[in-house]
Amino acid sequence: MKNQVFYLYIRYAAYAVLAIAIAVLIGWLVNISFLKSIHPRLVPMNPLTATGFICVACWLLMRQSAARIPKFLFTLLAFYLLFVGTFKVLNMYFGFNQSTPLINANFSAKMSPAASVNFALLGISMLVSGSSSRHKNNLILAPLFTIFMLSFITLFGYSIGNNDILTMRPFPLMALHTTFCFMLVTLCMLFLHADNALLRPFTSNDLGGYSSRKLLPYVILVPFSLGFLRFHGERLGLYNTGFGVSIQVFISTVIFLLLIWREAVVLNNIDKKRKQAEKKMSEYSNEMEQFAFIASHDLREPLRKISTFANMIQSSGQLENKGKDHIDKIVATSKRMQTFITDLLDFTKLVHHEEQVEKISLTELVDNIKADYELMIIEKNAVVKADNLPEVEGVRFQLNQLFYNLIGNALKFSKPGIQAHITITCEQVSKAEKLLYNGLPNSENYYHIVVRDNGIGFEQAQASRIFEMFQRLYGKNAYPGSGIGLAICKKIVANHHGDIYAESEPTIGSTFHIIFPERQPEGSRAAERPEPLSLQTSTAK
Repeated sequence: MKNQVFYLYIRYAAYAVLAIAIAVLIGWLVNISFLKSIHPRLVPMNPLTATGFICVACWLLMRQSAARIPKFLFTLLAFYLLFVGTFKVLNMYFGFNQSTPLINANFSAKMSPAASVNFALLGISMLVSGSSSRHKNNLILAPLFTIFMLSFITLFGYSIGNNDILTMRPFPLMALHTTFCFMLVTLCMLFLHADNALLRPFTSNDLGGYSSRKLLPYVILVPFSLGFLRFHGERLGLYNTGFGVSIQVFISTVIFLLLIWREAVVLNNIDKKRKQAEKKMSEYSNEMEQFAFIASHDLREPLRKISTFANMIQSSGQLENKGKDHIDKIVATSKRMQTFITDLLDFTKLVHHEEQVEKISLTELVDNIKADYELMIIEKNAVVKADNLPEVEGVRFQLNQLFYNLIGNALKFSKPGIQAHITITCEQVSKAEKLLYNGLPNSENYYHIVVRDNGIGFEQAQASRIFEMFQRLYGKNAYPGSGIGLAICKKIVANHHGDIYAESEPTIGSTFHIIFPERQPEGSRAAERPEPLSLQTSTAK
């Protein structure tokens, strides 16, 4: 939801900036004062400034577009802004001729110093944004914060009627709608890089992000409003400077104390609910442990005895054909029950068991699993290929269980009489692909692991159901199993801060996609993440 809000803001803000810039150009073409300057007493927007905003808006809309756009177009637009801003700054510094007729022969194209600097910084940010540098997110923030600061100070100057802020004679003040457009595009650029480490405390879904987003409007508006009231109070002679400063400090202190108090109350209530939820989860955990104990001791032992005595009766040779059939059914049923209990215990281990992560070679892991399935692979005449699998951080026994289940399923659900082909491939998730997933930070490397087979497949409508507990798409007599294996796979991937989903077509085969991080978070023990990732496409399950 947060990413969707950012996306919509960038889109509509870009449209707003584009509309304002086009209106200004039309105003200069047909000489309409309202379109140029909003109000006759305000500074008009320079037409060169309007063309710069058109470039910025187009750049933002292209960044949001799903179409493949040549990279040089982004670079060209960024260089244009950098050139305009740098040229105007040098123009002011070295005193070049300021009369540059652009649209109206009587118009002298003077740009505000603040606007010139902002365009140069914006061009730099756009160039850095398109680079492949690992530190580009941090390099972008300094120019963007500078642009926002210059625009904010100019806006405050308008509010108090001080036209000398951020300008120098004979150059004009930055126009009001120019200031507004700079603030809009700066926020757009910041939202594009919302996963930056410095911005994450404000944009995350954690309590810190929630609290900071609530307090941020007050942090901006309270000083702005108090500064406005103090300035005009002194101008009207209601009090002197000393009293104005004192009352401003006192009121701002009281307001922020009240805000902090209110936020502390909200956080305390949330923390209280969290502790209550943790207590309930602890009770649930204890109940699950007791259940696991009962399942492992009180259920498995009777089943073992049933299977043993049934085998003894079978081997005694004292049964008729009908009796042998009944005993065979008892043995088969007890084996299924033992498999079911074992799988259920494996699942409970994933909920409670935590182990330190380590560096694991997936190639070596898959080779060991192929050795375990050697007899079944020979029986099915199967081919299992694993290409270019990376090293990742994870819990060894969990990752072993993940690929053991996926390869086992592919062998089990192979088509009779047809050689089974199972391929496991891997590639790094690109920056563009990360936008399709919720919660994938650009600062982390992720792998897209694909396990593909040519088995019996299933209907795509069942792709989410197969990861649920005890869900079986085929009869237990046709294909043995407990219906827990893929639920275990989903749990393991979620424990490792990744995602798994499936694509399939009946009689064609199935493909399991695993989005897996190269490294686990600092201090991680592969604990369960609160919300699994989800793919924003129809194939996400």
